[in-house]
Amino acid sequence: MTDSSDDESTHDDNGMHAVMTYRKGRTYKIESKIDSSARREVVFDVLTDYPNHSEVFSSINSSRVVVRREHEAEVLQEGKWNVLWLSGRFQTLVRMREDMPRGRILSHSLKSSIFHAHEGEWRVM
Repeated sequence: MTDSSDDESTHDDNGMHAVMTYRKGRTYKIESKIDSSARREVVFDVLTDYPNHSEVFSSINSSRVVVRREHEAEVLQEGKWNVLWLSGRFQTLVRMREDMPRGRILSHSLKSSIFHAHEGEWRVM
């Protein structure tokens, strides 16, 4: 924890380690690490196969590309969320920026029924 106003929870399961930190001001920071023996290119291809995210991520019910440009996509996703005993449904439009040489995928929420703002990063090493 970074200060007394942070609340942190940790989850470890089958090679995945995740830390979620709630910060004062209603912001969350989620860090996770997944160990895989798959080649870097294969992992990157799975993460950028947005129409099939519902096959990979259990919280995603549907995912479709609305706009596609070179190294960038706007993706509309619908799904469900669960935090402790609370749950609900969400819809979000996310801009994904892909940088394969550096192994990075950046996400930025354009519109969401659940997040005020969301930014994220996947690093494939």
